[in-house]
Amino acid sequence: MRRQPRLLTCLSVTALCLAVGATPMRAQETPLSAIDWLTKSIEDPTSGELPVTGGGALPEEITVAPLDGASIDGLGVLTSARSGLPRTLWSTATRDEVIGRVKTFPKTTLPAVQDAFRLVLLADLDAPANSPDSLPGSLFLTRVDAALDRGDLDAARRLIAVADPAEPGLFRRAFDIALLTGREDAACDRLRTTPGIAPSYAVRVFCLARTGDWRAATITLRTGKALGEIPEAQSALLERFLDLEAFDGAEALPRPRLPSPLEMRIYEAIGEPIATNTLPLAFAHSDLRGTVGWKARIAAAERLAQAGVLSGPRLLEIYGERQPAASGEPWDRVAAVTALQAALEAADTEAIADALPEAIAEMSAANLSHVFAQAVADKLLRADLDGSSREAALRLALLSADYETAARDLLEMGPLSDPELTALARIATGQAPGDTDGLGPELQAIAAAFAAPPAPLPEAWQARLGEGALGLILLDALAILPTGETADQGDVTLGLSLLRRIGLEGTARQAALQYALLADPA
Repeated sequence: MRRQPRLLTCLSVTALCLAVGATPMRAQETPLSAIDWLTKSIEDPTSGELPVTGGGALPEEITVAPLDGASIDGLGVLTSARSGLPRTLWSTATRDEVIGRVKTFPKTTLPAVQDAFRLVLLADLDAPANSPDSLPGSLFLTRVDAALDRGDLDAARRLIAVADPAEPGLFRRAFDIALLTGREDAACDRLRTTPGIAPSYAVRVFCLARTGDWRAATITLRTGKALGEIPEAQSALLERFLDLEAFDGAEALPRPRLPSPLEMRIYEAIGEPIATNTLPLAFAHSDLRGTVGWKARIAAAERLAQAGVLSGPRLLEIYGERQPAASGEPWDRVAAVTALQAALEAADTEAIADALPEAIAEMSAANLSHVFAQAVADKLLRADLDGSSREAALRLALLSADYETAARDLLEMGPLSDPELTALARIATGQAPGDTDGLGPELQAIAAAFAAPPAPLPEAWQARLGEGALGLILLDALAILPTGETADQGDVTLGLSLLRRIGLEGTARQAALQYALLADPA
């Protein structure tokens, strides 16, 4: 598709050249914003941003594409060989159907479901069929925003990198990702050198100040105020940012209910940092920087880990930065985990057995069992534990990528005292669960999905499978799996059965294990 021309101008008050004024991609469309906390980094209100909603592999050899090309909707960073998904996943779906599924996909769900959904977001696929009510590129932006909504800045950044980051809709997201991850200087440099981007006055002021051109920043602020381009509250914030000494002793400025990443950075710069614990998850990344206090870093890391965005090893790395100097939250948890880590590093079997129960209990209480298992399962499987300590270690390891090895080891231990654990171990190794008499309702629902021969699916789902609607069935199967402590047992059986029928056996097994063990980790 033929690209629109772009123009360059420079701010008259400085040699700092900022890209302005481009022919909008779709100026006739009403611009819609997807994430209401995005910085208004693009000044031109006719930019025509397409309507959109609301751990990671390296990009492969995929062609960078402009946002106004129809194929952009299928563009991703993982080839089929890496994602395990066929390029034809959306062959029977329309763009609107996929957008609807992605928009409404639950944000809180099982870790295995989170991982599978992330693969869908990142996969490089054939674009679905066009829809009359949505524009080319809208599905791609929907995927980017789904990642942002879940705090997965890495996934969003990688997607943007394989499209055209200079398109306004993508640029403003990349700009905020840089602000949230402490790369504001790089963000401003990118703004200065990106053709086709018209920065807002507030962004110009911020970036001019970051380069040390305070005079130009002040003139730009005055100009923006005179033209009515800078709201009063934002103007007051920028005035303090440019001349903080002039406001020495003044009352603190009112805090916005939902600041943009730019506002958050400026409040931090004037010595009035905004806590991120009540802000959208993406803001937690700001507290992972080394300039932030250890307790705030731990809190942010735990929020991100619970959402499946931060890995278990990275969380334990932050836990191990110092020695807790107090008790209570989160110090008891940090102390318990670091004690186990030390015992594992020393290969001290007795110390491991002593430290393991408390570490498991602390991480379970914080909803961190899954990421904890990611970090320590391999070492626990190699540890020379026996008896109840070995069973506890293997039970935890069922939540890790080594779940099959842990399950085989459990079954080799002989008859287990817990029949539910025996059934889960059998499922994890690809066997039918066996005798289900006496199992609780959660295990009964899981066992029904792994019974041999499998129970027939409802007629409507059989029909959908016959139509080959693989991609939509995948998202629907993932979405009906439990999102909290209470769940419809029929949905559990159906969701797991569907995943197995469409070839996602590993995802089904991991989801089953997590549903059983994370709800009852004892």
